[in-house]
Amino acid sequence: MDTQRIYREIRAKSNLENCILEDFVLQYDEFFRDLAVDIERISAYEAVEVLSLLIYSERYFISRSEWEQMIYQCLEKVRSGIYTGELFSASVFGGLSHVRVVVKELADRVDGLYHFTSSLDNLLERIIPSYIDTKNPKFNIQNNYELISGLSGILLCCIDGDLTEQFQSISFDTINALITRLTPRKYLGYSIPGFHYYPSELEQKFISNPSSNGYLNYGVSHGVAGPLCALSLAMMRGISHNQIEETIRDLIDELLKARFYVDNIIYWPGRISFEQYIGQDIIEQVPNRMSWCYGSPGILRTLYIAAEALGDSSLKRHIVLEIGKIAELDTELYLLNTPIVCHGLAGMTLIMMRMYKDTQNDIFMEKQCQLADKLIHNFAYRDTENNRLTGMEAVKKYSYLEGYSGILQTIYSCIDDNYANINEKRLLLL
Repeated sequence: MDTQRIYREIRAKSNLENCILEDFVLQYDEFFRDLAVDIERISAYEAVEVLSLLIYSERYFISRSEWEQMIYQCLEKVRSGIYTGELFSASVFGGLSHVRVVVKELADRVDGLYHFTSSLDNLLERIIPSYIDTKNPKFNIQNNYELISGLSGILLCCIDGDLTEQFQSISFDTINALITRLTPRKYLGYSIPGFHYYPSELEQKFISNPSSNGYLNYGVSHGVAGPLCALSLAMMRGISHNQIEETIRDLIDELLKARFYVDNIIYWPGRISFEQYIGQDIIEQVPNRMSWCYGSPGILRTLYIAAEALGDSSLKRHIVLEIGKIAELDTELYLLNTPIVCHGLAGMTLIMMRMYKDTQNDIFMEKQCQLADKLIHNFAYRDTENNRLTGMEAVKKYSYLEGYSGILQTIYSCIDDNYANINEKRLLLL
């Protein structure tokens, strides 16, 4: 690895002491040496995540042939994962939608991937219809509107890059399915939003307020903020649907209705039960962590993009004010115990970076730099700083959302702010 290059680039952006940056570089070199050994035994899912990291690591490889060899090793893993069914869902995380976005980006750097991308397009064209079948009795029961494994991520994939006639049609059908899914309806005599759902058995294990009547989720990763942002981005891409604007406005209203304030800082409740939504049970209004997946920054970023799509300058000003207040908070008050993207420091760093790009407000740049330095310091001493993190908080090695792949790509984004990488796209941060 060209460790001197990454040292120089980080040195130009960081306020950390040289000794810390030198330790970061040592850990960086060790990470990629470990990757070269591990690459033969990683899973197909991890191979996609590693591919997305390698795309933006190319300039730090001294040997182009070494970089290409790792790329092709990962591509073989991905192909195998598609054939064996490991990557056969349409989802944007661990599924073919994400594979398509990654391989399309990679095709600009590596020759000979045209047939692979064409095959992926044809495969997605065949399997997406089962996800958007509104006549399926389970369509309105499952949590299928969400970003991680649902329709929002699929839509995001479909509108990425050049909109071919093939994917323009799929995009419209996916929008139609999302709008159908999100249409308000009657339930037990109450009018409720369309994003009311019943959790899976796995999700039920993590729910502290059990309810047999379902839930409503406001987060970006698994909640309604995801489809709000996806629909808004589709609208900005010029994909027309006669109900898209009305749906976006309804979802904005639902999110704004659910907000609450603690010490003049805006928060959302995350997942609530049907009984809490109709006012039969109390929603506990306490500060929660400032994460991308469920926290205020991720939801506010979504609302900002929706306001951009609608041309709503008043809402945009409100959102900038609220995120600005969060940026001024001491980082310790963010309640972030991990450096990862999903619910940690890296996700918050990306949100601050995107808000600065959109507004040129220095408060966002100042917070981005603070958080980026924390990420660099954490990576430099990851063996000691993160060894206490276990279970859901543990930092995985080759995961974007939950691991060092995402942390390194966030650092890359802070070093070179002239692009948005594919993972920022699939997180709806554009």
